[in-house]
Amino acid sequence: MILDFEILNKLSKEELINKFLKLNDELINQQQQLDKIGSQLNETQTFFNIFIHNPNPLVVIDKNFNIISLNNAFVDFAFMFYNITPTKGQTIFDFQNYNNIDQIRNRLKASFEGKSLSFIDKYSKNNRLFSFKKIFSPVFSSDGEIQCVSILILDITEQVEQEKRTYQFLQTIEKLLNSLNFMIFIVNVETKKFLYSNKYFSNVNGIIENQNYLDVFPNDDFKISNFIEKMSSDKNSLDSYKSTVDTKEFFIEKYDRWFSVNYTKILWSNEQTGVLVFLFDITEERQNQENLQKFNSELEKLINNRTLDLKLANKKLENEIQNRKEVEQELKIIKEQLTINLKKEKEISKIKSQLLDNLSHEINTPLTIISSSIYLIERYLEIGNPTEIKKHINQINSAIKYLSAFSEQAQNIYISQFGLHNFNRTLQNLIVKVDELIQSIINSNEITQKIQKLYQTTTIFYETDYEILQQIIRQFFNNAIKYTAQDGIITIRITENEETIEISIIDNGVGIPLEDQKNIFEIFYRSKQTIGLIHGAGLGLSIAQINANQLGAKISFNSTPNVGSEFTITLVK
Repeated sequence: MILDFEILNKLSKEELINKFLKLNDELINQQQQLDKIGSQLNETQTFFNIFIHNPNPLVVIDKNFNIISLNNAFVDFAFMFYNITPTKGQTIFDFQNYNNIDQIRNRLKASFEGKSLSFIDKYSKNNRLFSFKKIFSPVFSSDGEIQCVSILILDITEQVEQEKRTYQFLQTIEKLLNSLNFMIFIVNVETKKFLYSNKYFSNVNGIIENQNYLDVFPNDDFKISNFIEKMSSDKNSLDSYKSTVDTKEFFIEKYDRWFSVNYTKILWSNEQTGVLVFLFDITEERQNQENLQKFNSELEKLINNRTLDLKLANKKLENEIQNRKEVEQELKIIKEQLTINLKKEKEISKIKSQLLDNLSHEINTPLTIISSSIYLIERYLEIGNPTEIKKHINQINSAIKYLSAFSEQAQNIYISQFGLHNFNRTLQNLIVKVDELIQSIINSNEITQKIQKLYQTTTIFYETDYEILQQIIRQFFNNAIKYTAQDGIITIRITENEETIEISIIDNGVGIPLEDQKNIFEIFYRSKQTIGLIHGAGLGLSIAQINANQLGAKISFNSTPNVGSEFTITLVK
């Protein structure tokens, strides 16, 4: 109010009093407003004192989008990502990415209208991506008016990266389970509904999530009900999810195959108790066992027949000795024949004993590896260790592969030793047949060695039983792979002259110790330096020697320890 003293002097007393009363009222009103402003300033100062030392970046913006306050953390943040040192009065748009200024302006306007907003911005620094959560909050005065907007910046980089790692880990686990060559599924103990199945199981049975197990398998093919009853009766399993794994073998009519079924209790998502089931197809394993039993039965029968024949021959010989004592020369021949027969019988008995002993030992070892690996896989699945699971799956595959190879070798020694092979001589290009064999071995194995082929010519027509010949070359080549370092060199050399054809497999591997070289073609013989380090039954070279004799061929070798070996089969034209 402006006071004009000349006017005041002309006023009456009553008018003057009213004038001063009005003036006083106005002064009181102004004082109240000043007190209110002071109170607001105190509240603001208290607010700033609270956030000024906040470890997270914090800045306050007025309605003109200019900075009115900021803490030290925001100064460090702006300098790091914008290379700018912020000051009061500076526009907030100096500290935003150019492509989102309009978006920031709209968010600030919304906050000045009373809305609290949050969003995530990303920044790149030193080839690393940082994530920050920005929280826009309106700041109200004591009378409820919005004075300014605070922006709190939270570093959530580690959280985002952790979420990404977790997601990647879950994807890896899912990918691993879907890549396994056996079926996995989980059934809810209470509702009997499927909680999970891997890709293999789904491909065979269709999408079955949330379906009732008994609807898909009405005959309870996997006997899950029995396991649930056993689990319910076991008090220890009620309090623990590390109960012993139950294993059964069934012939599943739905698949027309044999399976090894493994059960264990598991706590699934949302605190659901389930039965985790692993299905391993053991049809081939069962068939191999049946074939082995059949082989043992046939071998036993053959030995019994030979023994019976020998007994009959002995009896006949005794009768002839009694009846023809005068024929000394004939008696001598018969005695010699008897000696030969006895020697063969001992050899047959020895082969049987050695074969059965080695069969038991060589089969038990891989079966133990398979059993222990399955047990460890189950444990690693519980703790989520995909690297260890993959390693033990590889061990199982190696053990199965070894069992198959050993079974084949046992059959070969049986066929070769007793001359049961039916010869099938054909005239073919030897170079092509050998090269096809070498290439098939390379394609079916993870061979890291360098393979060299030194063929004198591309065409050598030769008549022989190529199945037996390929068995011999396969043995030489597999030995070269087994005893040669991964970065070593293996050479296949074929040469021809007027009288013979030579096929050689040469390596730069560990070689054969001198003390072992005289025994390497004996059945079941293995060097002490390789027992326990490299798988084998000591049959391969014995079979190769027998097969070579049947072909009328000759096997020779040269070997130097720590230098390498050369095995050669010489074919006579």
